[in-house]
Amino acid sequence: MDADQVRSVAGTELGNYFFAINDQYVGSAMTTVMSALLCTSLFASPVAVAGHARHHGRQRRGPGDLRPRQPRPVP
Repeated sequence: MDADQVRSVAGTELGNYFFAINDQYVGSAMTTVMSALLCTSLFASPVAVAGHARHHGRQRRGPGDLRPRQPRPVP
């Protein structure tokens, strides 16, 4: 596949381009595995963010530089 073909196929396939290339060169079984892993990661990412936010919400502070700072007493 040369550069002109890549440009035309990517323009028509849009989001399915990597799946089509994977299906062509690796096989349909690995494409199925790749799509299952993509779906799993798309589900797991928001769940992880929600768990992290819930954990830091319970402690009433944010991670790192985002947490509010208490003024230090002047001696």
